[in-house]
Amino acid sequence: MSEVQRISDRLMGLKFVNDRRVWHIISAYAPQQGCSEEEKEEFRGKLEECIERVPRIELLVLSGDMNAHVGESSDGFEGIHGGRGFGRRNQGGERLLELAEAMNLVVLNTQFEKRSHLVTYSSGHNETQIDYVLVRKEDKKIIMDCKVIPNESVVAQHKLAVADFRLKAIRKRTAPARNRRIKTWKLKGRSQESLKVSKKQSREICEWNVRMLRYYMIQAEIVGQQQRDVWGDNGIEQQEKRNMVTMKRFKQHEGTIICQKMVGRR
Repeated sequence: MSEVQRISDRLMGLKFVNDRRVWHIISAYAPQQGCSEEEKEEFRGKLEECIERVPRIELLVLSGDMNAHVGESSDGFEGIHGGRGFGRRNQGGERLLELAEAMNLVVLNTQFEKRSHLVTYSSGHNETQIDYVLVRKEDKKIIMDCKVIPNESVVAQHKLAVADFRLKAIRKRTAPARNRRIKTWKLKGRSQESLKVSKKQSREICEWNVRMLRYYMIQAEIVGQQQRDVWGDNGIEQQEKRNMVTMKRFKQHEGTIICQKMVGRR
């Protein structure tokens, strides 16, 4: 964590670098329904300033107790509210959605289908959803899930809301292997003469291999002609088909191997 900033009694900012990207997490505690309108407007103004200070290329996460009910449906706020919320929308929820629309945010709690695990606040028989996680619309693609863990109470009556982010694995780049070139031009004296002799011998061996390969190919054609003279064309037609694949392999591989063996006997 690179920076912790206390903005007010209701706002705190965290900044850190992860996955080669700067993260800004704003923790908020919105005024309750019984607070004055001045206090609510002051809170909203400071929150907007915090959001606007975060560059667009950096990741913004707004989370906390917003003391608002955004409701189950997304009426009027499609694209911001995912239509998978809880309960009924109130005035505080309307203000939160208006703020999200102005700041280009989405409410993650309403983006994923959940049969349960939606309630973030429970008091007696009253259950509701007032704790939210919001991110910018362009960062929605890296969100895998957002859920409530009912058995984990952060504070009394509040449940833990968790958002799963998809982080890219950092791959280590390795330089491609390079074939080292032998600096033959730096050889001097006997070493240079030995290199010339080696090159000459290599050329002679290659030429010998080519001559022997041609010799065996000619011999194979002669043997085939002799078989035609003895058996006739009809008698060896099937034999030629069986030998066709073998002859191709012989010309490509076997001839070279035999030539190398012949050179070794010289």
